[in-house]
Amino acid sequence: MNKYLRKFGVEIHGVGYLKKLKKQDFLQDAFAVQKELFGSRKVHTILDVGAHMGLTAKKYAQLFPEAKIYAVEPFVPSFETLSANVQDIPAVTPLNNAVTDKNETVTLHVNKKHDTNFLLASNQAGISADKLVETVSTQDVEGITIDRLAKEHGLSRIDILKMDIQGGELNALKGTTNLLPTISLIYTEVYFIQQYKEQPHFVDIYQYLRGFGFELQDLYDPYYNGKKLVWGDAIFTGPNFL
Repeated sequence: MNKYLRKFGVEIHGVGYLKKLKKQDFLQDAFAVQKELFGSRKVHTILDVGAHMGLTAKKYAQLFPEAKIYAVEPFVPSFETLSANVQDIPAVTPLNNAVTDKNETVTLHVNKKHDTNFLLASNQAGISADKLVETVSTQDVEGITIDRLAKEHGLSRIDILKMDIQGGELNALKGTTNLLPTISLIYTEVYFIQQYKEQPHFVDIYQYLRGFGFELQDLYDPYYNGKKLVWGDAIFTGPNFL
């Protein structure tokens, strides 16, 4: 079927993808929404946590050309690719760390699909993605909190905090108690199942951020396994967002 559909620029990736297409409310582009939300306001600082190979950092550099972007990636092969991909973009600073709630050496789980790597061990959740998150090795990496990262780079505030760290988002937030009230917008992956062991649910992140005055703006890019919503992205706006 895909061989035929590609003639028309269309490709089907599975049942989960079809479920996603049916949810028209979620089809807005989350990056376009961020650009619209800021409007004419300048974005000065973006922290891209879980930058992988740098595609998101490059997108932010195009959307907000005046911003300084810190792209953080713990897995060395991905970090090397990230560094190569942004070497001609002076606004992007690659950092080889794992963002978490402690400033210490931590264990990175390296999985079959490298964009699923992070500090939490994978869990068999009974969905098609289980095979992708199977751990094949582990390695020690340098953990860092957002507060320490900000101090080392002289950051007094963050306009956009983007997180895609496979269930590590809540710990990352807990490592930014000093800077969290200054953040204007958080764009983060959220889970509705436990794909990783001891992984927080969307509700846990929502409640934590509500305690600091953040509001849920909307959900984007959902992924379904059968009829079950398993993960997606969320945008939260901070109390200082105008």
